[in-house]
Amino acid sequence: MGGSVSRRQLTLDEDILALAETLALRKGVSVEKLVADLVEQAGESSRRINDNVMGLFSDDPGLIDQITEDALSLRD
Repeated sequence: MGGSVSRRQLTLDEDILALAETLALRKGVSVEKLVADLVEQAGESSRRINDNVMGLFSDDPGLIDQITEDALSLRD
């Protein structure tokens, strides 16, 4: 991915931070790199799932339209 770097402060439960530090140490990376990698992997997984779900309905564009219409009406 890459891009500009922004500085943020996160507040984590001590147990979560300890786990993150342990995982980072095992992988030989910083906690920041570990978090960035996990977020990137989650984004890729989410895109793949979305692509797979949409692929299931690619032969029926009317169904996709109906699903989209139903989803939007539920938001109102």
